[in-house]
Amino acid sequence: MITSLPTACIPGPAVVREKILAVARECLTPHGLAYISYNLLPGWRMRGSLRDLLLHATREVTGAAAKYHTAIAALERLQQALVGAEADSQRYVQKEITYLLGSHPSYLLHEYLAGENNAFLFSEFLADAQRHELQYVCETDLHTLFDTTLSGVAQAALGDIEDPLQHEQWMDFVRMRAFRKSVLCRADVPLERAVDVDVFTEFFYSADLRLKGKANLSNTKPVAFLTPDNTELTVTHPLSKAALLYLQEVHPYTPDFNELYAHAAERVRDAGGKQFANARSELVSEWFSLYSYRAVYGHLHPCLIKPEWSERPEVSALARLQAAEGWQSVASIRHQALSLDNFSSRLLQALDGTHTVPELTQLLCEEVTAGALPIPGDKQAQVSAKGLEKEIAANVKHLLSVFARHGLLV
Repeated sequence: MITSLPTACIPGPAVVREKILAVARECLTPHGLAYISYNLLPGWRMRGSLRDLLLHATREVTGAAAKYHTAIAALERLQQALVGAEADSQRYVQKEITYLLGSHPSYLLHEYLAGENNAFLFSEFLADAQRHELQYVCETDLHTLFDTTLSGVAQAALGDIEDPLQHEQWMDFVRMRAFRKSVLCRADVPLERAVDVDVFTEFFYSADLRLKGKANLSNTKPVAFLTPDNTELTVTHPLSKAALLYLQEVHPYTPDFNELYAHAAERVRDAGGKQFANARSELVSEWFSLYSYRAVYGHLHPCLIKPEWSERPEVSALARLQAAEGWQSVASIRHQALSLDNFSSRLLQALDGTHTVPELTQLLCEEVTAGALPIPGDKQAQVSAKGLEKEIAANVKHLLSVFARHGLLV
């Protein structure tokens, strides 16, 4: 059981790194975990070239805002200069520039313009941790622990390295990895490094995914699911496809694995894939892979909230308060930020359990007509007076569905 979870980032001088590890060891309970992220060699050397550029460009600039704008201008200049570049290193830099231009200003200022930012090898991190009576457990990005993410040639080249931690160090060299998010525990805790995938059948599961195209539940033809940020995830086994469809329908409700398997098997049989329906072990295997890539999430305790609402829908008091205070986002049941516009914020404030859906529609219609509230997408000029209520009713029902899927309704 996780009893404490200190978190830290190690970007700077050795004395700071030492203190972070010392505090982690001091604060950890016997079975606690510490999460520490850090820039990593050898991959950071390529990112470091952009840091060199930005430090040079801002060397005579003072103030965070001025430094940021000067840095952005330098990145845009380099991006323009690299148009048409063919070298692998130049294409890598182009990709990094694109990422930085879309990042929050705080990331660029902290990561690239801070006075200290020292990357180091994974093996150095392990030695530092050991000196503070800490030991490495795993990465938060679980899939990176397995060499199956490497090419067959790379797997063969590293195949005779028996020490798992040395194996990880060599995978860093092969991948040119630039960043790690590591979990530590006390050195006196016995660890079993072999992964028992059957353990993952004891969890409750959730996934916020959308099917792209057809499900193909009667065959192993790959299908794509989209994450909330539109990243594509490819799944092949019919049981896995059906299980993801079920999680999509009931989110944020979290069925256990047995319920998940039962629904998936029934759906696959109904779709004509009877030969796949009993392959529970294959579902376990692919499900672990999905879990390791954070496509699905495992929970120790169930969430019983389903994506539905009552005759007089009500959201949590916290969500109403955040909306009333003018927050641009509210916290979902999964501790994720749900962005708000003026219309959704106003609807949240009205969802106190005293109004029916038609009454909510009428309330918002009156405010839109009075000019106090815009329709999403600024459609006022495009919608006739007759169609206004229909447009607002559609928005209310859509937003109720969104709020229900994020567990805001009580």
